[in-house]
Amino acid sequence: MNDKKNILLCLGNEVLESEIQTLINQTENFNAQILHDEDKFQEVFKDEKYDCLIGDSSVIDLIALIDTKYFVKYDFKIPVYLISGNEISISDKVFSNFIFYRIKIPIVFKEFIISINNNFQILLNKKNKKVFIGNLIFFPHLKIIIYKDNLDKVIKLTDKESAIIEYLSMEENFLVPKNVLLKEVWGYNKSIDTHTLETHIYKIRKKIEIDYKKPVYLTNEEGGYKLNFSLV
Repeated sequence: MNDKKNILLCLGNEVLESEIQTLINQTENFNAQILHDEDKFQEVFKDEKYDCLIGDSSVIDLIALIDTKYFVKYDFKIPVYLISGNEISISDKVFSNFIFYRIKIPIVFKEFIISINNNFQILLNKKNKKVFIGNLIFFPHLKIIIYKDNLDKVIKLTDKESAIIEYLSMEENFLVPKNVLLKEVWGYNKSIDTHTLETHIYKIRKKIEIDYKKPVYLTNEEGGYKLNFSLV
C-alpha cells in the first residue's frame, strides 16, 4: 500500500520543476508530479486527488477556477507552497480550502521538506468535520457556512463567530446560557460582557438568517442561545 502524499508541481520553470521533483521523489513520504499543461489543471487536480501544490504566483489563478462544490464534497484542506522572490497577494476569490505558504528563493530543500511534513501533521490533527444545521453546512476548520441548496454561496465567519457556532453545535438543540458562552469563547476576560456576545450574535444572524429579526437557525430564550438542527 502506498501512503505517500501526492504533490503537484506547477512552477512554469522546467529546470526548477525537474530538480524539485527529483528531490521530492527521493523522500519516503511524498510523490511529486509535474503539470505539463495548465489548461488541464482542474481536470488533473480533481482526478488525481493531490494533497499539496507547489507553484509560482500563477497557480493562484488556476486554483480560483476550481469548482467550489468539489471541496464541499470531499471536505479537506490543501497546503499550497508559493515559490517566489517577491511578495504575493492572495485574492478573496481563492476558496478557503487552501492554506498558502510562501517559500523564498533560494530554496533550502531540507527545511522545505520539514515544513511540508509539519504542516501536514497540523492539518491531520484538526477536526475535519461538517456540522449540519437545518439547511446550513458549517465547516469549523474552514470558518465558513454554505447552504445545502446553494453550494456556490460561501459565508465567511470571523474567528469569534466560528467559535460561537462551534460551541453551540456541541450542545445540539440545547440552550447555552450567555455567561457559559462568554467563558468558552472569550475565556475569563473582565473587559468582555454580554453586550459583546450579543453584538457577535447579531452579526452572525445577519449572515445566516433569511430574516435576522426573526431568527430560525440561531435563537435565544431564557438568557441563552441555541442552534436549531432539526429545520428542513
